[in-house]
This record gives sequence, structure tokens and C-alpha cells, in this order.
Amino acid sequence: MASKASSSVCLHFLLLLLVSGTAISQSVVKTLPGYPGELPFTLETGYVSVGNVEFFYYFVESEGKPGADPLLLYMNGGPGCSGLNGFFYQIGPLKFNISDYTGGLPTLIYEPNTWTKVSFVDDAHGVSLNFPSV
Repeated sequence: MASKASSSVCLHFLLLLLVSGTAISQSVVKTLPGYPGELPFTLETGYVSVGNVEFFYYFVESEGKPGADPLLLYMNGGPGCSGLNGFFYQIGPLKFNISDYTGGLPTLIYEPNTWTKVSFVDDAHGVSLNFPSV
């Protein structure tokens, strides 16, 4: 029964994003600390306004056919679980290189067999980079 309620919440959130959400502060990220050179995929980040909350998102554009491929909205569970968790540890295009880690800034490696055209959303109010509008 909990999964049905969870699906309903996700569907309502997606509808809010599509109908009333306004993307602001969007920018394309070309490089990240720990990754050598430019990213081999398009990464956009920004905020979507829903009501009085600014939700932070990470969007990875499809490397196949961006105009035709389906879009996946990936929301981590939790309370307090950031979309970065899904981005780096679950289905995102980059992973931490833990086999060669010796301390300091970790290096990132490209994961070619990943989901693409994914929007990772920090979905709980007050989590990660989300903030209330005033």
C-alpha cells in the first residue's frame, strides 16, 4: 500500500513540475572537480519553483536521441537524501573511483552503461540545495 501512495506523490510532484513549475537559475555544467577534462554528456542544473519551495535538480540529457527518448524523473527516498546520491551511487553517468582513492579530492570516472536523460531532484523540503521562497 505504501508504494501506491509513494507513486501517487511522485505523480503529483511531476504534474506540478510540468504544469506550474518554472525553471530558474539553470546552467549547463561542463566540468566537475575530480573529472579530467570536459564531461562527455550534457549536465544541466538549476531550480524549479513549486509553490513556495525551490527544488534543486540535476538533468542529464540523453546521449541517444534527446528529442525522442523518454524522460525519467528519479527521486531518492529518505528523509534527507539528496539527488546526488542517485547521481553518483545508483544510476548516474559518473561514479567515484574508490579503487585508487588515497585521500583528498576523489576522482570521478565515466560510467558508459548508465541511464541517460534523467532528472535527479532533491525532493524533500529543506534537503540539500532546496530552499523556501520568500
